[in-house]
Amino acid sequence: MLVYSKESGVEVPPHSFEVIYVPINKNRLVQGYIRNRGLEYAYQDYKMGFKYKNVGIYYEIITNGQLLNELRQQNYSAGIAEFNVMAGSFAAFDVLGIQNTFNVSASVFFPGYLQFLEFYGNTFNVNRLAIPEYKNTVPGMWTHGNISTNYEAINQQVLTGLKQYSNSNYRDLTFEEIINEDQVPNLVELFQKINYHFVNQHKFVNFEEFPQHEKIIYIGGIVVEDKGILTQRNKTNPSPGEPTCVVYVSFGTINIEGMDVYNLKIMLNNFTNYRHCFFKVRLGEEHYLKEDYLETNIYFEGFADDQQEILGKLYDL
Repeated sequence: MLVYSKESGVEVPPHSFEVIYVPINKNRLVQGYIRNRGLEYAYQDYKMGFKYKNVGIYYEIITNGQLLNELRQQNYSAGIAEFNVMAGSFAAFDVLGIQNTFNVSASVFFPGYLQFLEFYGNTFNVNRLAIPEYKNTVPGMWTHGNISTNYEAINQQVLTGLKQYSNSNYRDLTFEEIINEDQVPNLVELFQKINYHFVNQHKFVNFEEFPQHEKIIYIGGIVVEDKGILTQRNKTNPSPGEPTCVVYVSFGTINIEGMDVYNLKIMLNNFTNYRHCFFKVRLGEEHYLKEDYLETNIYFEGFADDQQEILGKLYDL
């Protein structure tokens, strides 16, 4: 198991597998951010960008000859990563000769990726679908007559991110002659080679027009349903002094497409408008935005907290 994280990241217990830490090279960060805003801010900024997503872990592996040779000596059954967050992992799988790859998404299957899938041997005409992305959900944008234009923009945005930005991100490796131009990974082709996409979404909680595909597997809520946490819980009432409205906001990964610091603050600022509610936001107790919301109705939850236990204690209001 390869763990690509900052040097002070959360330790992953090994259990029954070997953990190989691949730390983020601090030289990849914006040095001005480190000096003026601190190392944590610089890490967060890097993780929000295309360099982290498209090339990050691949860069660290391909430039570390000893690590690359050790990894190539292993036999692998499959490669598992989250394409939405770290597409570069699939470039790493390719250079290691891993043929069976799986995309496990903490979020949904983004509609912009539908253009890369085949439906019954043919490409799917996605331009007619009224399925918004995170950046395209403002009122009035999906009215009749605007659907095709919006979806063309979504598709082009995804293509640009995986092709134009990706080639730019890999330019350092070609400039340093670590890889040749013809060795630059094609992220679109690597996406098309993925065997299955496991998405953290329930199959019944989706847009009506979202097409079914044999490669998209919905796994959202499986553990919760098996344990009966929501279906068999006892009704509870808030104690005196406790808020009557509690909202739990869980971010599996906050650097999903479009969820940059600017949009994150817009969301948090909207939460402060609902003073009668208490928002538990799973962004980490040490998140750098925490200081901005100390006197508000927002509490920054730690990553180690048991989400299933929290769900089981929610009030039936």
